[in-house]
Amino acid sequence: MPCQQSPPAVIMVRPAVFYSNPETAADNAFQSAVGMDQEDLLLKAQEEFDNFVSILRDTVEVTVLQDVAQPPKPDAIFPNNWFTTHADGTFVIYPMLAPTRRLERRLLNRLLAQLQFLGYNVKRSVDFTRLEETRSFLEGTGALVFDCPNRVVYVALSQRATSEGLAQWGCRFPDYEVVSFSALDARDVPIYHTNVMLTVGTDFALVCLDSVKDEEDKARLQMKLMDTGKEIIPLSLSQVDNFAGNAFELRGCDGVHRLVLSETAFSSLTEPQLAILGKYVEVVPVPLRTIEISGGSARCMLAANFLPLA
Repeated sequence: MPCQQSPPAVIMVRPAVFYSNPETAADNAFQSAVGMDQEDLLLKAQEEFDNFVSILRDTVEVTVLQDVAQPPKPDAIFPNNWFTTHADGTFVIYPMLAPTRRLERRLLNRLLAQLQFLGYNVKRSVDFTRLEETRSFLEGTGALVFDCPNRVVYVALSQRATSEGLAQWGCRFPDYEVVSFSALDARDVPIYHTNVMLTVGTDFALVCLDSVKDEEDKARLQMKLMDTGKEIIPLSLSQVDNFAGNAFELRGCDGVHRLVLSETAFSSLTEPQLAILGKYVEVVPVPLRTIEISGGSARCMLAANFLPLA
């Protein structure tokens, strides 16, 4: 069976702690301060999380892992950064920049046990976390935006996706062509994760080419997307600020491909952009305004589950 671009299942982590993490704010310009009591903030984030799960479960399999309060992991709701799953049964663990984010990997054993209980088959694991010792990082599908059928991976280099981290990954997965580039946001700050400026679907790509200042990088990125059959939907820097690039295509049990994104992202898209998307996917906007204060949106909350069933 050919590799699918959109997963039929996802893994999510329900937060036990939630606030805008000061440790990650230094290079995440998408984070924002909020004058809300921390307990109220958590309850609101949990409410948005539970609603998101309910919407998703109408069409895809959702595995929910409950976080624990100690030690505090304010970004645990964004599990896509510390692991990936693959259709051959490979489970990959990634090096993280922020020490508080590395704590999220303490959930690993519980997650693997839960996946095994549900009938998923993890055949082998690949662990890149030793790269943290040399300050080399590669934060999962925040850093790596996959085009699985075409064996291409797109990477915006940053503190969270370093050249050495990417080189080590490429040595382990040589069957993937790596397209790397640098990207800046509207404030000329390096974009911290690729998946806020690029979404690659089966037949389309939401991409902010304006964020790629080097003309050769921009041309190479655009050409590769076109050569692999993607209809390009250009995003503005303002739309990136509104998380329009942080969307994810899922494959429903009914065979329908759906693009999930936040209401913030949806509201920023134009009618012509939505019309193009409508040729390929059903667009599903989800309210995530509280969760977005932590600098991530719909895509960050979803770890694709491509694992085979045992």
